Amino acid sequence: MRRLVILFVIVLIVAQPVLAQTEDPISLYEQGVEAFFRYDGAAEAVELFNQLIELEPENAFAYAFRGSAYRALEEMDLAKADIDRALELAPRNGLVVSMLARWYMQNGDTELAKETIQEALELTPEVAIVYYNHGRILFDMGDYEGAFSEYGEAVSREMNPVLMSEYYRTRANQRIDATQDRAAAIEDYSQAIQANPNNMAAYADRGNNYLLFGYLDAALSDLEVALALDPNNVYALVHYGDTLSQMGRFDEALAALQKAEDLEPDRADTYLVQGIVYFRMGEKVTALHLLDQAATLAPENSEIFYNRAIMNAGLSMLYQALQDYNRAIELDPNNYRALMNRGSLYRDGMNDYESAIADYTAAIAIWPTFTLAINNRGIAYSRSGDHESALADFITVTEIYPAWAIGYFNAGLEYYDLGRYEEAVTSHTRAIELDPTYGNAHYARGLAYQALGKQTEADADFDRAVQLGG
Repeated sequence: MRRLVILFVIVLIVAQPVLAQTEDPISLYEQGVEAFFRYDGAAEAVELFNQLIELEPENAFAYAFRGSAYRALEEMDLAKADIDRALELAPRNGLVVSMLARWYMQNGDTELAKETIQEALELTPEVAIVYYNHGRILFDMGDYEGAFSEYGEAVSREMNPVLMSEYYRTRANQRIDATQDRAAAIEDYSQAIQANPNNMAAYADRGNNYLLFGYLDAALSDLEVALALDPNNVYALVHYGDTLSQMGRFDEALAALQKAEDLEPDRADTYLVQGIVYFRMGEKVTALHLLDQAATLAPENSEIFYNRAIMNAGLSMLYQALQDYNRAIELDPNNYRALMNRGSLYRDGMNDYESAIADYTAAIAIWPTFTLAINNRGIAYSRSGDHESALADFITVTEIYPAWAIGYFNAGLEYYDLGRYEEAVTSHTRAIELDPTYGNAHYARGLAYQALGKQTEADADFDRAVQLGG
C-alpha cells in the first residue's frame, strides 16, 4: 500500500537538495525523484535509489527511477537491467512502462518507443510523469507541438510543485532548441519559478535568455538569485560574468569567471566567455588565446568556433574567420547566427552576393522572423542589382519590426532605385518619424523629392541632413 501512495502522491522537499542520510524509504524516494528531475542530479539520484533498494529490494519504482537515472547518464545496459527488474515487480504499471519507452527512444527504436508509451498512457492515464515522458519522446521524434501539449497535460495533473516546475523548465528549454521562441520560453521559466521559487536552474536559464534579449538588468537579477541559491553553480557564474561584461563591469565579470574556472578548470564555456570579455576590453590577442583553449577543450562546440570567427573577422583575418564559420556550421547546421555572419563575410569581405544570399536564406529558414538576417539579405539583393527582391525583404522587416527606422530607410532606397519616388518619400518619412535625428533618411528623402521636382522640399532635407551629420 505504501508504494501506491508514493506513486500517485509524491510530496517532495522544495529546499536545495542534500544527499540523504536517512533510512526512511519515503524520504529516500522523494529525494531520489527530486534529484532525477533536477538538471544535474542523475548521479545523485542513482546513489539515493541505491540506498532505497538496499532497504526495499522489491520496490519497483526505485528500480524504474534508478534505471532512468542510468539512462540519463548514458549507462544504457545498467538502465535496461533496472527497468526490466521494475517490470518484473510491476508489469502493468504505466509509470514503469513509460520509463521503458524512454529507454527504447534513446536506444534508437522509435517504433517500439511509440507503442510502449501508448501502452503506458492506457495503463495509467492519471499519472503526470507518463505524459511528461510522452512529451520527451514526441520531442525526440520532431513533433514539437505535440511535445509541448503533453507537457501541459503533465502540468495539469501534477500535484508536486518541484516536478511541475521541471516540466515547465523542460518545455522552455525545448522551445528554444526547436523553435527559437525565447519569449514563450521565458514565460515557461517564469511558471517554473512560480511553482518552485527555489528552482535555481530556472532562474539561471531565464537570466541567460534575458541576456540574449539584451535585458541586462533582468538577466543580472535572475542570475544573482540563482547564485544565492547555489553560489558554486558554474553555469550561472559564466552567464553572470557575461552579463557583467556587457554592462561594462569587466573586473567583476572576470572575477566571476575566474571562480568558475577554479571550480571546473576544464569547462570550455568559461574560457569562451573569458575570451569574449577580453575582446570587449580590446585585448584581442588574449581573447583569441582563450578561444583557442576553449576549442581545444571542446572541439565539437559550434559556439566556440562561431565566436572565434567573429574575433578573426574583427582582426581582418577573413580566411581564418571563414574557416571558423564553416566549422561552426558543420558542427551545428542550425546555428543561424553563424549562417548569418558567414553571409555577411561573403557579402562585405568577398563581394560574393550569391553565397551571402544562400546563407541568409538558410538562417531565415531556421528562424523565419530573424529580422537582421532578412535585412542583410535585402542589402545583398540590392548590391547584386535585384531591387525587387531587396524591397520585398525590407518590407518584411518593417512588418516584423515596425518600430525600426532602418527597415523603412532601406525600403525607401529600393523604392528610389525602382523609380517609385512617391513611395520612397513615404518610406523615408516614416523612418524620420521613428528617428528624427536620422540624417541619412533626410538626405535620401531629399533625393526622392528632387526626383519628383520638389526642389524646395529637397533643399530643406539636404540642409537638415548636413545639420545632423548625415
